[in-house]
Amino acid sequence: MAQGRAKDHLKTPEGLYRLFSERKNSLVSFKPERLPKLAVGEESTRQKIYLLHAVADVVEVCEYGACDKGALRHICASSTNLPTCIAYYPAADGFDLLIGLTSGDVVVVKLGAQMEAPGQNSRPLGPIIFAADVAGDTSRLVSVAWIPTSHGCTFMAAHASGSVFVYPKGTATLSEGSGSNKGYKGSQGRPPATEIRVLGGVTAAVVSPDGACIATAGVDGVMRIFSISGGPATAGFKSYYGGLLCLAWSQDGRYIATGGEDDLISIYGLVERFVVMWGEGHTSWVAAVAFDLE
Repeated sequence: MAQGRAKDHLKTPEGLYRLFSERKNSLVSFKPERLPKLAVGEESTRQKIYLLHAVADVVEVCEYGACDKGALRHICASSTNLPTCIAYYPAADGFDLLIGLTSGDVVVVKLGAQMEAPGQNSRPLGPIIFAADVAGDTSRLVSVAWIPTSHGCTFMAAHASGSVFVYPKGTATLSEGSGSNKGYKGSQGRPPATEIRVLGGVTAAVVSPDGACIATAGVDGVMRIFSISGGPATAGFKSYYGGLLCLAWSQDGRYIATGGEDDLISIYGLVERFVVMWGEGHTSWVAAVAFDLE
């Protein structure tokens, strides 16, 4: 290989893998670490349900079931960084929408207030900003999620580096924003209450339905389960091959589904403490998994 050139192929026991880039005329450069993230939000005053998704540098809010009509609102959470993950929960104080950024910051906004603002306004209205430099990790966020039993008062944020933080939603001092959000008026969020470290980095994280545990998908191919209060991993398993890219927790709390670079879907049983089933048939990496709510 010529000096100074990036390696474009990899030999493994399974065969030869080559790197292919997206077509040159693409309008948006493909970045596998920034797959589109979806969330469903509800505005009780108007009794409407919305579909929210991150596109380029904004979060688009569309009417649920009528996404072909275009976005109703655009929310630009940062002037310099991109949204990577979002989560919604109907919190009593109105701060119900989490937006994770490539800078590692978490911006919490009121979906209802954004929908009532003039259509051309895209800036967050009075957000709570949890700055990454306060937590000590400025790598991009891969997952944000509300703790189900906290009723919108606590949330989890997972960084690509392997740091997973649990934050109490609340404010410290009024500020103009910090770091990547400088110039955006908002309240500074509190520092994290819990910190979990996963060596090698993570690609996704989820919270158990009872809010007691956090599961992470590791770059090293290991799914780990931690207590939400911190400490070492209490359970998990390793993929057949390669890293894990996604995971989901079943509504009854009994199973965790994972997908990754081995082209398999693995179902881990919390009671059995081992993989109870594998799903085959994919011919490429599995990027997202979910359980049927019914």
